[in-house]
Amino acid sequence: GMFFSFHPKPGAFKKKAQLVLCVDFSKSAQHISDAVRNNFWEFYIEFEHKNPNTRLELAIVGFSSKVFGKDNRYVKVLQDFEDDPSNYFEYVNSKTLTSSLADNQVGTALKVAIDELNWDMDSGVKKQIFAIGNGTIKDEYELAKKACKKAKKKNIAINLLYVFHKKKDKAFSYWQHLTELSGGRIITIIPQYLNEKVGGQIKASLKRIAEENDFLNSTYIPFNSIGLDQLNRIKLIDSYAQNIGVKVIGTRSIYKVGCYYKNVKSNWDLVDLYDAGKVNYKNLVREHLPVFMQKMTLLEIKGVLKQKSSDRRIGCEIISDLYHANHAIRKKSRENPAYKLDLSSNIIKVFTGSGI
Repeated sequence: GMFFSFHPKPGAFKKKAQLVLCVDFSKSAQHISDAVRNNFWEFYIEFEHKNPNTRLELAIVGFSSKVFGKDNRYVKVLQDFEDDPSNYFEYVNSKTLTSSLADNQVGTALKVAIDELNWDMDSGVKKQIFAIGNGTIKDEYELAKKACKKAKKKNIAINLLYVFHKKKDKAFSYWQHLTELSGGRIITIIPQYLNEKVGGQIKASLKRIAEENDFLNSTYIPFNSIGLDQLNRIKLIDSYAQNIGVKVIGTRSIYKVGCYYKNVKSNWDLVDLYDAGKVNYKNLVREHLPVFMQKMTLLEIKGVLKQKSSDRRIGCEIISDLYHANHAIRKKSRENPAYKLDLSSNIIKVFTGSGI
């Protein structure tokens, strides 16, 4: 009951898939980079819902921001496939990244994605790139075409999510040609649909999930020198999500009770270690425990861990139930046309459409 019914047991993923987002961070495209941030945790939970036996490895390459540096042609790998997703989320929330540049560096971004990320060599792993942006591609167009041809040879499809600002957009045909070269698809979306607007019962459930997330954080018990720092960092990431809105903290909370988060804290959280049956009670350093536990007997410590483990399990079950309730509401609602799907739903639909 601690995990959603569609989740496999930790470590039981039978395969994986690699997805790259090349994201425009220019000032004029801030709504795009904001949408990637706001939908970030949803990529994981939506993918896992559709593909419970496959691990999603998500990488993100940012382009067209002065912050990324002239020497790098204003392109930066913000997250590689096996990086901790919290690092990306903290980075984009703690810095001002959007800035104005005359050129569009999507060609360099595609080249970096193909050449510098840690792609799996297994041909059975599905691999795709989504470039998200708009506007004219000038000096970078030849480089972008070369990148698309190279990707096709490596069996990496390049798809483009083009964000329209006007009905007649001369730049669109350039982006469309790139997908023809790579064997991918081009999807169009208008800014107002980049983020799903939630309301009613779904919003109420997300608020309840966010409340349960605070309760979950109270069940972590640091037991070594890095534990308190790790717990404070979790709370910091949560605060960034909370500041953005109920949808983001809600999806962040759902992510935290899933398989990607299970047993990854056993190197500092005593409850995770307890659930894994690996607590060495005799070697506990009392000074590293919370103050209220430092003078407890071993029997009392075991009692606290048993209670905290039960609290966490119940909290996860509540979040799971609320998530499934929201999913059922969406399923009963009239399905949105493709152009009204938000950013993460659009991308996951295309990425999984031909199978994993």
